[in-house]
Amino acid sequence: MKPLEPAPAELRRLAESIAAEHRAMALAVVSEEPAPGPWLAPVYYIHRDFQFYFFSSPSSRHAAATAETPVAAAAAIYNEPDDYGAIRGLQMAGTLAVVTDWKERSWATAAFGARFSFFGRFLREPRLMLELRKNELYRFAAQEVYITDNRSGFGRRYRYIPADME
Repeated sequence: MKPLEPAPAELRRLAESIAAEHRAMALAVVSEEPAPGPWLAPVYYIHRDFQFYFFSSPSSRHAAATAETPVAAAAAIYNEPDDYGAIRGLQMAGTLAVVTDWKERSWATAAFGARFSFFGRFLREPRLMLELRKNELYRFAAQEVYITDNRSGFGRRYRYIPADME
């Protein structure tokens, strides 16, 4: 007998708890420059409402792919346990875009400072602040989320569409 699928609200809570317990995600895009093809990059993130924000150099391959924003992208957040029964993670498909709204950028900068102790140094030290200003803020908006939680059974995976809750 197949186990019942959790309700959307329960899936949302599970996905949000997984996103909250991690700090880095692998972000995948297809880039044209400097070489065409798929590209994967780890980034530190903050999140709210299945929107994942990160700072990056506009010349990075994953950022260069956003010249025509938004672009299709994929992301994964996961742990690395010794026991397969403890695997938990998110696989997501969505869009990637540069954040240009100053209110959103201000919120994200403050949220980064609150979440990452090292980030405060960027805001206090002029040399690091200059480096930070060379970066752009990007937003990965998850449109489809697959939740893996082996604690509820080997290979257990659930599909969650964030728009279902909106």
